[in-house]
Amino acid sequence: MFGIPTSIRNILGWLSIEEAMAISKCVWESGGFPGDLVEIGNYCGKSTVVIGECLKQGASGILYSVDPHEDGLKLYGVDSLKKLIDNLEKYHLNEYVIITEETSEEFSKKWDGPIKLLFIDGDHSYEAVKTDILRWSDKVVYLGWMLFHDSNEGGVAHAISELDKDKWGFQEQVGSLTIWRNRVR
Repeated sequence: MFGIPTSIRNILGWLSIEEAMAISKCVWESGGFPGDLVEIGNYCGKSTVVIGECLKQGASGILYSVDPHEDGLKLYGVDSLKKLIDNLEKYHLNEYVIITEETSEEFSKKWDGPIKLLFIDGDHSYEAVKTDILRWSDKVVYLGWMLFHDSNEGGVAHAISELDKDKWGFQEQVGSLTIWRNRVR
């Protein structure tokens, strides 16, 4: 596993360095699996840069980063899409990350390949997280990863509590990041 740039601390977002390292570990450990990586929700791209940096350093796959950035949404007074694009350019990650300006629902209808790592960090309401799980989890390959950020928040925690524990094995929690692994072929 290679390092992640400490300068990611300067990217707006709520991902801690410890959580970034845990994501990085999962990206590297998914290297031999078929498929690509999908991130639901990206804000200004902190986790996107972490994953993209792993891919740039030699981990396999392409990251599809899904977020509609609807109506030029300016969360906390920030044009998150512009910041995301700027961060991908700053770190030279454009060939490793495909930005998808669609909702999770829209993009899932087009997706037909395997996923080796799924990172859910979009709408944190119970309904949205539950729907993302139903929409995407069956596409994650055997021993592939499903990660949730802000997993201690009500809606996210509630949806995670309903995961099929015969299929999904809990791996670890780092800060508010919860890591699960598909254990069914």
